[in-house]
Amino acid sequence: MSKWHREEKMSKDYETLRLWSTVLVVAGVGGVIFVVIAVIFAMIEAVSFVQAVAFLLIGGSLAVLFVSWPIALGQGPRALADVVEYARDQQGVLSERLSEGEKVRRD
Repeated sequence: MSKWHREEKMSKDYETLRLWSTVLVVAGVGGVIFVVIAVIFAMIEAVSFVQAVAFLLIGGSLAVLFVSWPIALGQGPRALADVVEYARDQQGVLSERLSEGEKVRRD
């Protein structure tokens, strides 16, 4: 199997993880945008200045914190795919060096 074919196969192996990572990040960003808009409308409808500040500082910050979790969770599958592809690539390099008869230092 040629090196180009192997690299193409490796990138397609973890395409599903990268797709779900992208879906989670997009959902998280969309959620953050909707929460910011909702907090702005809540501040406009507030009866007093204190209530508007409470919406902004307490409700808004907690809502953005909870709605941004998909962004953080979306980074996990992408990182996992990157690490596995890197490890497989390193194993391929090591096996090629061994097959060529090169002495490989053991850590």
